[in-house]
Amino acid sequence: MTRYPNLARSASSTNQTSKSERRLAPSLEVEQLISKLAQDETGKRQHYRPIYSLHKWWARRPGTLFRAILLLATHPELRGTLLANNALGDLDPSAPHFQNHNLSDWIILDPFMGGGTTLVEANRIGMRVIGCDINPVAYWIGEEEEYRNRFYTVLSNMLEYNNMMTPYNYPHRKLHHLFNYHAMPLTTMPVENNVWGVGEEGVGTFVNCYRRYRNAKLYCQEPFERYKNRSGQVITHYMQQETISAHLVASYEELLRTERSALLLCGDSARLDALPDASVNLVVTDPPYYDNVHYSELSNFFYVWLARLVKHPYFQSELVPTEGEAVVNKGQGKNEEDYLRLLEAVFREAYRVLKPEGKLVFTFHHMNPRAWWTVFQAVQRSGFRLVDFFPVQSEYRVNPHIRNKQALDMDLVLICQKQDQPFDALSHSPSDALERAYQAVGAQASNGTRNLLYLHFVGELLRSASCTTADWEPSQEWFLSALQMFERLCTEQTQPRKNVVVQLALFETAVDYDANL
Repeated sequence: MTRYPNLARSASSTNQTSKSERRLAPSLEVEQLISKLAQDETGKRQHYRPIYSLHKWWARRPGTLFRAILLLATHPELRGTLLANNALGDLDPSAPHFQNHNLSDWIILDPFMGGGTTLVEANRIGMRVIGCDINPVAYWIGEEEEYRNRFYTVLSNMLEYNNMMTPYNYPHRKLHHLFNYHAMPLTTMPVENNVWGVGEEGVGTFVNCYRRYRNAKLYCQEPFERYKNRSGQVITHYMQQETISAHLVASYEELLRTERSALLLCGDSARLDALPDASVNLVVTDPPYYDNVHYSELSNFFYVWLARLVKHPYFQSELVPTEGEAVVNKGQGKNEEDYLRLLEAVFREAYRVLKPEGKLVFTFHHMNPRAWWTVFQAVQRSGFRLVDFFPVQSEYRVNPHIRNKQALDMDLVLICQKQDQPFDALSHSPSDALERAYQAVGAQASNGTRNLLYLHFVGELLRSASCTTADWEPSQEWFLSALQMFERLCTEQTQPRKNVVVQLALFETAVDYDANL
């Protein structure tokens, strides 16, 4: 049985600020415009941001989302103006998101660099970047620069369309790439591709992949933003003063001396010995999503080929190292506790290298409430406080992972600061958290956007659990019970606002907890 004491919003705290909350997340209007841009990009990534078609990476987040995260983290005053519509209802190209930016005084770290989205977007606006990943394939995607290595990258990218597991896409009368899902499916009828290609024809051929590589490099010279207007026309907006071009360095000291520099590391991000204490301004990342994607096992498909071609110390082992990979994976013998331990270790190291006023910002996405609580524990135990959040539509609506399924098609961007920094104390009652979620979502809550309300509620619960006073300790039971009651009430009510808030208020007095949730 769980009982909830009444916590006054004005409860005293040595770190508490005034009652007016200092929100870091964007306004609802800006939040939804970010979602629109992200949706357009994920639908046609090779046309909207060709750089991310250079090589396969799984569950890659939209570049436009991370551009928005970086600009909001460095310019919090833009939370209501980063994006806007003009009088015709189209995106306004004069908004700050579409302007040139040069943030050369900022140093950013991504300890789970994966496909390199954070680093590319940060480099584009002039930041000095540091990236680390335990996976050599992720390191390769960010590091390759010699002509021979470029050839290997094109060849590696082509492998996804040329193997004995390549399926045939009957509706479109063409073969399909291997990783349509985040898995290696077995097919009883593999399709033989034309490896080199015939003229302009063929998908996944070497010529086709070379063309994608070339388009990616041309995009780096003249990066642009693309968006659709109300009539469906794609508008291209160039940033004349921005480029994607990094000078690779070998040390933190060299990073400081070099403009547009990049320090790339391959190893355990829980031990960033190359970085001094309080040496970075911002940590922005996209950590592994609990048990959603097993990156090491999937990337072995490319690793075994690159290991044969590349003479590099990070490609000496037989397979991608998995010991330090933060995932829940029964096949590797890793459970929820292992995931928490590994993620906490990386966040602790991020705390060490982050400046006192710096922020940790990361995205997360999962249907399992336990996954959210595990991530929250990693944040708390590593010395951070979750002070704000915002959801964004980052999955393409026809993505096979969510199409016709009861799946969560949105990410939650979580904004954290060190626990010794000032914060606004919040009531931890679920009904108050839900009321704040309704206030944020407004009329959208009754327009069939249940996932939007759900993620705002999750965010408010986690924020209130983190921004609380010392006389109350949040628990997994409190969090899971609140979400369980939310699910039940939303299932029972088609217009749940008033009844949900009332029943959650009653539920705060006493509620049974379902341990099997």
